[in-house]
Amino acid sequence: MSGERDATAIAISSHASILRDCASTRDLTAAKQAQWEIARDGFGGDRYLGNLLVQAYGKCGSVRDAREVFDRIQRRNIFSWTIMLGAYADNGHGREALGLMYGKCGHLEEAKAVFATLVERNRVSWNAMLAAYAQNGHCEEAVRLYRLMCFEGIKPDATTFVSVLDGWKGEGEHGRRIHDQVVESGFGSNTTLANALVSMYGSGGRVDDARYVFDGIAEKTVVSWNAMLTAYAQNGRYGEAVDLFWKMDVAPDTVSFVNVLGACMDIEEGRLVHEHIKASGFPVGVLVSTSLVNMYGRFLRLEEAKQCFEQARERDRVCWNSMVGAYAQNGCMEEAKAVFDRVASKDIVLWTALLTAYSRNEDAKGALLVYRNMDLEGMEKNRFTFSSIVSVCADAEALAEGQKVHLHTVSVGYDKDVIVGTTLVDFYSKCHDVDTARSVFDGIEGKDIVTWNVMITGFVRNGHGREAVRLYQKMDLPPDSLTMGIMPDELTFLSVLFACSHGGSIQQGLDLFLSAGVDYGIATNTKHYVCVVDILGRVGRLEEAQEVLNRMPFQANDVAWMTLLGACRIHRDFEQGRRAADYVIELDPQNAAPYALLSTMFSAAGRGRMPAKG
Repeated sequence: MSGERDATAIAISSHASILRDCASTRDLTAAKQAQWEIARDGFGGDRYLGNLLVQAYGKCGSVRDAREVFDRIQRRNIFSWTIMLGAYADNGHGREALGLMYGKCGHLEEAKAVFATLVERNRVSWNAMLAAYAQNGHCEEAVRLYRLMCFEGIKPDATTFVSVLDGWKGEGEHGRRIHDQVVESGFGSNTTLANALVSMYGSGGRVDDARYVFDGIAEKTVVSWNAMLTAYAQNGRYGEAVDLFWKMDVAPDTVSFVNVLGACMDIEEGRLVHEHIKASGFPVGVLVSTSLVNMYGRFLRLEEAKQCFEQARERDRVCWNSMVGAYAQNGCMEEAKAVFDRVASKDIVLWTALLTAYSRNEDAKGALLVYRNMDLEGMEKNRFTFSSIVSVCADAEALAEGQKVHLHTVSVGYDKDVIVGTTLVDFYSKCHDVDTARSVFDGIEGKDIVTWNVMITGFVRNGHGREAVRLYQKMDLPPDSLTMGIMPDELTFLSVLFACSHGGSIQQGLDLFLSAGVDYGIATNTKHYVCVVDILGRVGRLEEAQEVLNRMPFQANDVAWMTLLGACRIHRDFEQGRRAADYVIELDPQNAAPYALLSTMFSAAGRGRMPAKG
């Protein structure tokens, strides 16, 4: 037995020596002969020899042969991946290297390990690693790697910048700096990069910057137009998206039609686009069919939505979901359920769509029945399923049912998920269990502004104003703190102002109101001013409250003046109350509330009937 092992080791060593010689001399014919001999001797499945054979073919310039051998290696190790990537890189096969590193590995950590073992890194290997980061959503890491690449003296090319821009949002100055570097590197006129810049700025909400780049593209392709359409649509600038669509000087494609159908602001615009699709003879696939169903459903044109659905040449899960949603938007739950029942093989997305449809129609009983049927079918639930059913329980204040769902989320690890956790906080707040709401809140990983606002609102809703303000004060702490430096928004300030108003924290409320604009640049609206009027009115500072209304940057509405009128009633300021009532009546002559409130004021004061105006 020992002799056999020695003979095998000697044979493998001999083959390995031959393969190394083939690699050093770059003799392709000798490498092919060596491969035949390895197979003849029964070592075709040996990983060590396989790795050396891949290396030999790579050195000989035959990437195809190297890849064939690589694909046959049964248990590839880190050296297998590294050698194959090196073969691609040495022979200028950037796309294949990217596919090997990301598509074949499938895991970013493996790609990083492969990259770390490379002794010589050229631009191809750097670009492959950049793409691995970008396509896996690690855009900040891609930018850091790009900077390291530049530091090591590797000059970026167009492929480099496409990877850096892929998925990066144009927020802050990072996007602008990358844009400047694209221009400085001589790629300012590159259409592919310009398209990527438009997408980057659009995803970061910098639509005007996106338009500036778009307008500078000399030869716009359909990808260029689509990038700008998407930038407008995803930032809510629907009118500009529709206008841009009609200015396209290239034939629209599926992406164009999907974007413009989603941007249509009325049924007439939608019908015009639909007619254009039919007149152009565009082959309507499942994505456009689904967009048509969504568009008609959104404008409550159920028959037209149904017609588009039935005429669709093919239907995927999203298309079926859209038809369920169209019926639900029109309150036709029986028809929505009938469409659901037509699907032979239902997945989690379709189940969740039906559950959400019941939820939107405030049918808690129907939604809970769907949820129970999912259990009976053994359907594994996702974050959106849990979020939808918890929202149903919250709106119905169904504490017992919601608690059961909560236990289920804990058992599968979704209770710490930001989407599910936020709906659980809302649920417990609406069921007046603030302690459990706070406990869930504390356990959520990666809290966002919505999570914080829901918890603050929950405190306010349940009369815990001080806790609401204390939680607000923890939001904007340094990024290394537990809060991750979440910036408050309009809703945050509205909630804490309401808390100060009802908690008697007068000066704190006024300070917060000023802080919103001065410290955070938030544009305060009528609701914020109403809270300030309420804060001042509750302590009898009625002249100041009216001064706030008079100095608002926009006209005070009837709610604002009614708030002042209510304060005047409490503090028995008849003249100021009368003036506030006059403003309400002027804004809303049909509103009987100011008459009733004034009458109550005068009656309570023993002054008889309210005197006639003038």
